Amino acid sequence: MDYCLDACSLINLYCGWGGLNEFGQFGNSWAISDKALAECIYVRVFSPNGAIVRVPIVASALLAQYPIVVHSLTAQETETFVQLAVKIDDGEAASLSVAHHRNLIFVTDDVPAAIAAAGIGAPVVGSLDLIQTWAGSDPARIGRFPTIVHNIATLAKWEPRPNHPHYGWWTRHATPS
Repeated sequence: MDYCLDACSLINLYCGWGGLNEFGQFGNSWAISDKALAECIYVRVFSPNGAIVRVPIVASALLAQYPIVVHSLTAQETETFVQLAVKIDDGEAASLSVAHHRNLIFVTDDVPAAIAAAGIGAPVVGSLDLIQTWAGSDPARIGRFPTIVHNIATLAKWEPRPNHPHYGWWTRHATPS
């Protein structure tokens, strides 16, 4: 399987894992549209003293962690992008258009973007789907769930809504036992 990320899912995964190196555990290819990558301006990280600081994202340094392919829109993708951008954010619309036309799985945590993906028949997964797949049944990775959930909630400032399919999983891991 090959994936195309939107900006928010990239930030959520980056914050959860503390970088992009974990993408290598999937054995798949990863992509993002140039418009979505341009929306990745900064990320929050924990400083050595535990404070949260904003750090600018330098695309070349980000992509050095894992080789994510950055796609510019083709003419056909631009047509789809224009139709989608009326309903969803430009970065999400661009990445969804790339995913749709290049037969990639669209990665988003945005409900309107997921609805738009369903509307054009593009397969979609969220960050939590990927984190659960990444963990598999590896006890060491499963043991990292509370930290990953905490990092996404605290650094990326994202949490699933109560009607999200993984809300129960999230709440079980949000409070370490």
